[in-house]
Amino acid sequence: MMRTTKAGEESRKGKTSYLAITIDRPSDTIGFTNAQFDQYRVSPSHAHDIIAVLSEVDSLYGTGTLELFLAGTSRGALSIVAQNMLGIGSMLSAPVTSQSGQNLWIGTDSPEPRLLPGFVTVPVQVLTHKDDACFVSTPENSKKLHKDFAGAGVKSDFEKVNGGFEVNPDPCQATTFHGFLGIENKAVKKTIHRMDQILKRHNGRHRRNAKPTAENATVTTVTTLAVDIDFSRARVGSRWRRAEFLTSPWDVEPGRHIGNRLFRGDLCSALWREPYRRRFCLSGV
Repeated sequence: MMRTTKAGEESRKGKTSYLAITIDRPSDTIGFTNAQFDQYRVSPSHAHDIIAVLSEVDSLYGTGTLELFLAGTSRGALSIVAQNMLGIGSMLSAPVTSQSGQNLWIGTDSPEPRLLPGFVTVPVQVLTHKDDACFVSTPENSKKLHKDFAGAGVKSDFEKVNGGFEVNPDPCQATTFHGFLGIENKAVKKTIHRMDQILKRHNGRHRRNAKPTAENATVTTVTTLAVDIDFSRARVGSRWRRAEFLTSPWDVEPGRHIGNRLFRGDLCSALWREPYRRRFCLSGV
């Protein structure tokens, strides 16, 4: 994940700088198979954990009002697609686009709705290595994924790089072309360039936007009691703005109602009508 600098704050070279945030596996998923961890990647629990990390980073560096990009390589790209609504751009490199056993993949033929190109609502980049020999992330399939994003109405950018070297005989490991070994700086520059484009476009649409500060909140109820929260209006500063309560498919469980009523259980969703945005995390026990 990457946070932008504060509005108007730039490096000496006049370019936007970014704070990179790396998330390791949660302790309770150590030992998971790829198939098990893939299910975590597309789950609400993953979104909750991402937001928890962002909250911790905010407490340390005051980054809560900065824009967020999500970036992931190989199977990490699954997380970026499934949780794309958390940021303003999704950066995919060497994405897994083919089936292997019970593992998930990204594409129009994926069995997981959250990994379909049409599920993405933010601009993307698909970055591949010309010589990537990993059978689940071929350059040809990466190019097809880019076209599928575009066909689904997603603003997509495709980049192919070459060079580097390999030290691992397994072409799907990090120390190969699949992991951009030896050309890391070249690959990162491609990603940063795309992020700069997305951020410039985003800021151009909302020139007078001042993102409000929102705090996480927990509402505790007994399991048999539903909590009703009216999100029909949201207050921003001294002004009231009409707002919508938006939920994604992974929020919906049997018996839940979509709209201005929030039911018991775990949910972390966004409330927004541009240019104002809020996020709410609620838990029922």
